[in-house]
Amino acid sequence: MKFLESLTDSFLIQKKNTSALMEVITVNVQEILGYLENTNNIKFNGNTVFAMAHFLYYKGNSPFAWTNEQKKIDKSDRA
Repeated sequence: MKFLESLTDSFLIQKKNTSALMEVITVNVQEILGYLENTNNIKFNGNTVFAMAHFLYYKGNSPFAWTNEQKKIDKSDRA
């Protein structure tokens, strides 16, 4: 758990150097989580927003590829 806290803290420290796209993603994640909280009576902590936003931002900058195991699962689902 300490790792996640320190990772989230580093995201917050880097906030001053974020791009406009990162800010847009963060705002959208906040809106989505707010909607989920209101409609499902659940509560997310604030770190969830930053963790999800950073994941989406950095995952969006890398090529998407299925692993061999995921390819096998996909093929078995189609059969």
